[in-house]
Amino acid sequence: MTTVLKKESINYFLIFVILMIVLLSAFVFKSVNDYINFNTINNWEVTSAKFIDGSVENYYSVGGASRISSNAAHLNKMYFPKVEYSYFINGVEYKNDKYYFAKNKYNAFADKQDVENIIDNYKKNGTVTIYYNPDNPKYSVINNSTYDISFAGMYFAIICLLFFVYILYKIKK
Repeated sequence: MTTVLKKESINYFLIFVILMIVLLSAFVFKSVNDYINFNTINNWEVTSAKFIDGSVENYYSVGGASRISSNAAHLNKMYFPKVEYSYFINGVEYKNDKYYFAKNKYNAFADKQDVENIIDNYKKNGTVTIYYNPDNPKYSVINNSTYDISFAGMYFAIICLLFFVYILYKIKK
């Protein structure tokens, strides 16, 4: 009986390890793609886009000191521009919703009015200048300012991925 339980436990653990490897691999792939795009953003091409819509998006950061609040014991409420625009590159239409490359504490606004002022600069169905990746035009932003983007999550995922691959190797041995 205990051998059956041990074998069943190992099978469930093996399924868990394989699932973690798949999920972490997807996260690492996405993070590496973002990292590459972030490092090339200053070389992106400029074009005009049709501004479809804009609004204010609420965002909450858990703990940690930031330029928004130095109190690490509560949620920090921040605001980001939420936009939607479309553009054509080589006859192909693309739609996107990126104002900045990434949402983080470095490009957040503490004052909702600041974001409303940004959105007010754009008229629905008006023209807006955007920056797009010439190697992959589906990636674009309205504001190409670069900020300190933390890729700590990517590094953590890579370490976890290596750990789970090592466990899988040991189980299969």
